[in-house]
Amino acid sequence: MKISICDVCCKEKKKWVKSGWSISYRDGKGMRIRLDVCAEHQNFFKRCKDFTDANKKYRTLMFGGLGYET
Repeated sequence: MKISICDVCCKEKKKWVKSGWSISYRDGKGMRIRLDVCAEHQNFFKRCKDFTDANKKYRTLMFGGLGYET
């Protein structure tokens, strides 16, 4: 049995929340960023203008803490 948890909640709040969506952002050259998210974070990449912006937001979440703009 596979249980998916929200990557954003896990990294930001240190909580395990069951995810219901899988979101991704593609650059058109084969690169893709993918996250499992809950209902609260299903628009995580919505304000990103391009892949560079989305990648920066993703890397800050995964490796650098809470330094991104929402």
